[in-house]
Amino acid sequence: MSGPYGGLDLTASPNRASAVAVIASGAITTGLYRTDDEILGALKSASIVAIDSPLSQPRHGWHRDVDRALLRMGYKVFPAAWPSMKALKSSRCSGYADLAPETGPKVIETHPLSALG
Repeated sequence: MSGPYGGLDLTASPNRASAVAVIASGAITTGLYRTDDEILGALKSASIVAIDSPLSQPRHGWHRDVDRALLRMGYKVFPAAWPSMKALKSSRCSGYADLAPETGPKVIETHPLSALG
């Protein structure tokens, strides 16, 4: 997939704005949006969207295997099983992760600080 690329720092509630960035043709566009429709509209051109939020839950305990690996490397990771993180996944994230793969963007999970490393 050759772009444009989107990034989403999603909040659990539309009462707080979520941050969106789109990189296309070397230009970066950013914005703050509250509703799912606004967010989807801002990301409509993206071929890949990276979401800073857990897209899965641990099989047991507070952390997933990937979270434990990041912790061992010294990164701070919120437990995916925390009630607020579970609410984020169930209330909003799953809707983005389940975008129609044949027509919508590929959705991936990211941890921005470790992605820079």
